[in-house]
Amino acid sequence: MGRKARIQRSPMEPAAVEHAVATGEREPPEAIFRRVLRQRGLRYTRERREILREVLATHDHLDALQIHERLRARKARVSQATVYRTVALLRESRILREVLHSPQGTRYEHVYGHEHHEHMICLRCGTVIEFSSPDLERIQDKACRENRFVPIRHHLEIRGYCKACRPRVGRREIG
Repeated sequence: MGRKARIQRSPMEPAAVEHAVATGEREPPEAIFRRVLRQRGLRYTRERREILREVLATHDHLDALQIHERLRARKARVSQATVYRTVALLRESRILREVLHSPQGTRYEHVYGHEHHEHMICLRCGTVIEFSSPDLERIQDKACRENRFVPIRHHLEIRGYCKACRPRVGRREIG
């Protein structure tokens, strides 16, 4: 008779519990990610778990290289290629979403456990400023009702220049 493998279950992250309660979502992010991996015939490895935990630990807007650097700073042994592949899987799982795609790279944020918000993105330095506007939400809801449109999701992104960069930008660039 062979030895039985011990199944290690990690506790649900506090943010995952809050999100599940607030939104009525049934699955915490780890369960969602495991399900997507299983559907793709992939394993939930130590490296993927480390990447998921790092992504969920912050609400910063990070690119894959920054995620890898944070993991290295924590002494986690995860290759850069694994980070890039796992980021793609986390996007597929809808745990991460693309926030900024620019020549400097693509940044992501995790959407699990955070209220809906919009972004202002500085074209010069890449700063991402989050904001929420109940007035804007009401206008969008009204437009959908008037057009008998059922919204599934939306994302508003305003591109321009932040307070720090505005003085350094020529008048022609601002318009």
